[in-house]
Amino acid sequence: AYDGAKLVGALRLHTFTLRIGAARIKAGGIGWVSTVPAARGRGVCRALMDDAHSYMADHGYGASILFGIPNLYE
Repeated sequence: AYDGAKLVGALRLHTFTLRIGAARIKAGGIGWVSTVPAARGRGVCRALMDDAHSYMADHGYGASILFGIPNLYE
């Protein structure tokens, strides 16, 4: 996420296959979500998460998983 030319937030989307019994589902794992302290409280994290979910929906992901994010916005 950018505010003009300045990077203010980021996340990582990891693609993997989720196995449930005999089923194989393309899944996306969301992790490494971060926002610089000066940009917190302005919806940056929410916009990143919304964009990640839209990307997964547009590219045929059947599931998304949010990996644990310790100390996110204490």
